[in-house]
Amino acid sequence: MSWGKRAGACVLIWLCASCGSGGGRQNPTTLRDTTGLVVPWDCSASGCEVGNAPNAFATCDQASAYWGYVGRLFYVCASTITAGTDFNTKIDDCRATVCASDDDCPYMQGYDYRCRSGLCYDAAFTVVNDSSDIVALCLGATPRPTDCNANDPAVTALFAANCVQTETTSTCTVPPSCAQP
Repeated sequence: MSWGKRAGACVLIWLCASCGSGGGRQNPTTLRDTTGLVVPWDCSASGCEVGNAPNAFATCDQASAYWGYVGRLFYVCASTITAGTDFNTKIDDCRATVCASDDDCPYMQGYDYRCRSGLCYDAAFTVVNDSSDIVALCLGATPRPTDCNANDPAVTALFAANCVQTETTSTCTVPPSCAQP
């Protein structure tokens, strides 16, 4: 079961006017997600993005790469590239960025990711426990599907048991067995 494709919100990062140092913080040069995947984090005067990290899926009928996704947590997502720089991401294919300190979290204009309980959170973000959060908190170390067309049955079961899906949003309750926000 597909819980929707994500586009647009991923890599809003390019829209920031100045990524890099600010408030005494420097951007890390790499990001690590909860599966242990390490990707380059490239920042310049025009913005920040996950660097050259192609072939996000072992099995895929189209090009794929890793992208950054901004939300309450910062995510590294495996995405298919549909045309030029357009891409699609399923929630199943995203994992949260881990940290030991604030210096491990991305820094971008408009976002203030800080290390909390080992994950990069933006405390100012108002959406709480959406479907992306529950995947990150409950399936963090679970490897992503290797086929870009596959849906993760663990994600489907997790949503069925803990989320209320509407046309535009999903609200989830994080089970006690998962990491807590």
